[in-house]
Amino acid sequence: MAANANTPILDAMLESLQQQHPEIFAGPCHQMFADRLMPGKCARAVAQAAQDCMQAVTPSEK
Repeated sequence: MAANANTPILDAMLESLQQQHPEIFAGPCHQMFADRLMPGKCARAVAQAAQDCMQAVTPSEK
């Protein structure tokens, strides 16, 4: 796989996560993206942060 095979949207998401949730990259995802690996704890942390971000951007009507 190429050194940077990320799509623009993935690059934007990773940049946003690094800015908004640096604890993810210091914790469950520490050095995971260096080898393009994503074990379960990292995947769950990224998915939860993305879900939280989407809910903040598009809050549901109650």
